Amino acid sequence: MRLPVDYPSDMAKLSGALSAVTGAESAVAFSYSCFFPADASSGQARTQLLGALLVPFAVIATSMIVWGASSNFYRVLSQADATLGLNTQLWVMHVIAVFILYPGWAQAALSVFACYKIDDGKTGLYAQNQKAAWRHGYWVRDMAQECYTGVHLRLYVPIGIASVIVLCFGPPLASFLLLWKHRAELGSKWVRQRYSFLYARYKPRFFWWESVLMLEELALVAVEVFGRGLKSVAHQILVLLAAFTFISAINMACSPSKLMVITKLEFMSMTVLSLTVSLSLFFVVDDGLSAADEVGGWTAW
Repeated sequence: MRLPVDYPSDMAKLSGALSAVTGAESAVAFSYSCFFPADASSGQARTQLLGALLVPFAVIATSMIVWGASSNFYRVLSQADATLGLNTQLWVMHVIAVFILYPGWAQAALSVFACYKIDDGKTGLYAQNQKAAWRHGYWVRDMAQECYTGVHLRLYVPIGIASVIVLCFGPPLASFLLLWKHRAELGSKWVRQRYSFLYARYKPRFFWWESVLMLEELALVAVEVFGRGLKSVAHQILVLLAAFTFISAINMACSPSKLMVITKLEFMSMTVLSLTVSLSLFFVVDDGLSAADEVGGWTAW
């Protein structure tokens, strides 16, 4: 979640560099709308969305071309070439790339439905003068566009629905079906060479757990995307903490990893994240009543 925390500049640079390399959308590294500076806000929103959805496909295609060229002309992976054909190598690389790019795809797909309410037209000193009072809020990619009406409803909502089905739920489902199809052959050399990275680190009965991890990533991305619509940063933090707690509880209860040390490290990682987010509340929550005020209030009562 993009919390208003003053992170070190090195972290921002690293995040931007990794986003640029993987093709993930990043306002730190670049924005796709910068290629069309003359466009209005609606055109820039369209460019940003399509760029976030389509650039990862270009990244995968480029990676496959480079891999194929190196395998055919330079034979840099002679040992792999001896056991796996080029088509199989490209397929495995495609699967790995989808897993790497999955969070960025999910963020772009879900952002279609991310809206922010500005005014309600009822409260405030001059409620009658409030103009940005559309009941569904305004699209976070184009604050001039009302949500679920006009071009947003006709064009972007169908794109969002298709993207969520294909890009958000497609990879976890495909991973599960792929392993389920070969569940009786997971120990064979043929399957291990191609798909062991999906199940090798899990206990046999949890061979499908990689799909669960992708759904957990999807949950965190959903919190990040839709959390922008919450006006209170404290509420954003609380929702994120709830997601961290829920995911940690599932992982610890099931303990799917073969190595307990991996489970403990994952739990400690979530603990550090939870503590970091929790402590940030000191910088965003109002001071409220002082201890003396509270004591005085109780005394008066």
